[in-house]
Amino acid sequence: MQPPAQPPKRILIVDDEPEHVQFIERYLREQGHLTETAHDGFEALAKVQVDIDLVLLDVRMPRMDGFEVARRIRSDPAFLDIPIIMVTVLGNKDDRLRAVEAGANDFISKPVDIVELRVRTNSLLKLKEARDQLRKRHDELESAVEKRTGSLKRALQDVAGAQRGTYEAHLDTIRRTKFTKDAETLARLIAERAVGGLVIGLPVSMDGSEGPAAQSIRQFAANLDAKLGIPIAFWDERLSTSAVQRVLVDEADMSRRRRAEVVDKMAAAYILQGAIDSLTR
Repeated sequence: MQPPAQPPKRILIVDDEPEHVQFIERYLREQGHLTETAHDGFEALAKVQVDIDLVLLDVRMPRMDGFEVARRIRSDPAFLDIPIIMVTVLGNKDDRLRAVEAGANDFISKPVDIVELRVRTNSLLKLKEARDQLRKRHDELESAVEKRTGSLKRALQDVAGAQRGTYEAHLDTIRRTKFTKDAETLARLIAERAVGGLVIGLPVSMDGSEGPAAQSIRQFAANLDAKLGIPIAFWDERLSTSAVQRVLVDEADMSRRRRAEVVDKMAAAYILQGAIDSLTR
């Protein structure tokens, strides 16, 4: 299987000698690259804006030399990672040091050797591509973190809203033990708080069927109705527990021990809030 074809790279050739520009441009196009040309530093600074992947920059040019062009390119944070190859007849160490200080990544001597040009451009283009991929991955991670942070804030607001609704409704969460004890506790709360009805979560299976757990709840409600004579409504709790688990595990990243302490109470709060919302629509 052939690897996916890489998109062509755009190379800016900056040189005041037309014959030299044409020679390099023809070769780079034969290699599958796109090219832009500039005949002085001012034109180079304008054309570097057009999504350039690499700059071939002649040093000896009138008005603005290659050193100044390189310095101005590097002064813009958007272009810090664009590779710059100085095309020059430079031979002494001082000139090469000036080129490096100006921002050059590499050098090619005039007259240009085709093999050297291919090796140096390919090497720097691969390096830039790797950096671009790293930057893209970094941006994706930042976006994911920002999205997750937003989800966490919304989830915690949901938790706070459910807790607030439970508090405002003056509801206690009661763990079922024995029916007689549970009925006595409920009767006391009903009398103390003038409760007009009960909402009981019905643990329906995800396919909508009622298994043993749902049947047990219906029997509990029937016994409660017979003993207390108070209206009882059922609320499908399929999504309440899973919603709480999602909030506590995925969003709030709560430990297993801490989840065990609050999951039942939070599920009850979701059930109550759902019933209240349904009545107020």
